[in-house]
Amino acid sequence: RINLNFVRAPQSKQLREDNRGRPYIKDVKEIEVRTSEEAIDLLNMGLKRRRIAHTQLNTESSRSHSVLSMRLVQFHNDIPITSLTKDDLTISTIHLVDLAGSERVNRAKTVGERVKEASNINSSLMVLRQCFEILRENQAQGTSKMVPYRESKLTSFFKSYFDGEGRIRMILCVNPTVDGYEEIQHALKFGELTKDVMVPRSLPPPPVPPKTTRVVVLRETDNQQQQNIQAVLFTEFNAQALIAPFPSLEYSLFNGASDDEAISILEEHLRRRIEERQRLNMLIQEQQEFLRKFTVELVSDYESIMSNHDDLSKE
Repeated sequence: RINLNFVRAPQSKQLREDNRGRPYIKDVKEIEVRTSEEAIDLLNMGLKRRRIAHTQLNTESSRSHSVLSMRLVQFHNDIPITSLTKDDLTISTIHLVDLAGSERVNRAKTVGERVKEASNINSSLMVLRQCFEILRENQAQGTSKMVPYRESKLTSFFKSYFDGEGRIRMILCVNPTVDGYEEIQHALKFGELTKDVMVPRSLPPPPVPPKTTRVVVLRETDNQQQQNIQAVLFTEFNAQALIAPFPSLEYSLFNGASDDEAISILEEHLRRRIEERQRLNMLIQEQQEFLRKFTVELVSDYESIMSNHDDLSKE
């Protein structure tokens, strides 16, 4: 039985990074559950601590972001728990994030402390939107603009998911009323923006070998990179297609043809040449875009290899 008089009010948490550079929340306790009932009890406990308030637009308006993190550990039953190693475990993590709603102060009729809360919420959601916009721009144009993850705690905590270590899905809850048209439109545009971002899933980084073997690893990496370049250019860059001959005119078709028939033959020949030219122009544009993206990847790989060489020389 819990004495409510001694239950501390929710306090602001601090984000920290572990020795692998991954963010975690300080002083947050993980609780192991073995049944769905235990999980639901914890969820209800968290919902009671969620900060909500009554506004002109919503009876229960979320005044803070809520995160439910679940870590699933899987292993074979035939292995004793005392004998388990890291290789025997499969660990997955899912975060369910309930974003606080973005409400305009003048429409929600918020005053006092609620105005400050609304400002913080809108600022956090704006940073989230900026991250998605830059990710979409980098993806569409092949650029590498810096994504402002550190501008808010929310995006800092989920940085690895934006970088491809996980998948992100967004679910929008809207109230289809005429009065809330502007808020609904804003939310739907935000959802459409997130849908356009396709983050490639990254593989876990390999363990760093000792210095005595890192030179060999770097040499193998260089050789593998050269092989990848040759393979990509051989399979994806179709240079022969760009110099394919145009359809030739078969002069034998004019033998015994009338003037009208000859004109029809010439028109058909010209039509085929125009279609072939249009096809080649489109192919050239595709090959140019491919080479541009491929060059960007090469520069990135080259900088990574040179950075590894510099690290070795410093050691």
